[in-house]
Amino acid sequence: MPTSSSKVMANTSTQSTQRGNGKLLITGEYLVLDGALALALPVSLGQSLEFTYSVEARDTLVWKSLDNQGKEWVNKTFSKSAKSSAVSPDDQSFHALLEHTVFQDKKLASVTCRLAFDRQWGLGSSSTLIYCLANHYQCNPYELSAKSFGGSGYDIACAGHHSPIIYQQNLEEAYSPTIQQATWAPNFTDQIYFVYLGQKQNSRDAIAHYKQLNQSEKPIHEMNELTQSINNSADFNETAYLIQKHERLMASVLKTPCLDEKLWKDSALVSKSLGAWGGDFCMVLFQGPMNDLQRIASSHGLDTVLPWSYFSFESPKPSVSSTFTS
Repeated sequence: MPTSSSKVMANTSTQSTQRGNGKLLITGEYLVLDGALALALPVSLGQSLEFTYSVEARDTLVWKSLDNQGKEWVNKTFSKSAKSSAVSPDDQSFHALLEHTVFQDKKLASVTCRLAFDRQWGLGSSSTLIYCLANHYQCNPYELSAKSFGGSGYDIACAGHHSPIIYQQNLEEAYSPTIQQATWAPNFTDQIYFVYLGQKQNSRDAIAHYKQLNQSEKPIHEMNELTQSINNSADFNETAYLIQKHERLMASVLKTPCLDEKLWKDSALVSKSLGAWGGDFCMVLFQGPMNDLQRIASSHGLDTVLPWSYFSFESPKPSVSSTFTS
């Protein structure tokens, strides 16, 4: 188990379920790895894990993963005692996660994972998995993450929250980040959209690239000020200015063009890269009708435009294919 004080606890019930929320990283990006403040948005779409137990101890474990359409994309039987034969880094991380949790659970017969979002969207299939396993086995999710997939941990924090948070990694004490409820409450949420860029990024590769930068190239103080300013801003124009400033700062760090420069070049909207730049979602501020934004996005080959309400905990979720794609 991830902590020496925690143990895999025998579960006397036949079945148990855990659930975690997905995430969007609004500010901070890679700098959160070096202790910068980050504004993060938990989203209502997440992942659930169902644990099924047998009466007797068993060495085999059936692992199933279902996508947001209910289609099975993983169905594998593991031997809890067998050594890993995983080759790819992702498979090795996954196996390490299982070794620290379910493989130590003698009577566990199967685990079924159910995603509520498209697994290509980058909303946290790994972080919600870690969060659910840590909850089930009552261990530290940040340590469990460090022993498997790695990362800053903001996504794991989002898995257990239902409103925006300010997250900061503790560089002095491992596995104990600072998490505060954010005050971010823009009064123009009907003018905030999320556009899927269709190029899912590998977080491990993106982090490795960032870590090659010199420390002098990492403007932590400037990022902290921007995160606090965006967190406190409720005005459209002020927020638009701040996220453009954020984009320019991160573009200088990563030595890559801003999204507005390389994609849109359209003065009618303001966009901000999220998470691993250039891959999953971007956030767009747009004051016109949603249909107009969909036309702009479609002209760039981008077919999924989601309003703020799609990820909100208060709103019902219409079908993406029938409502928000062009």
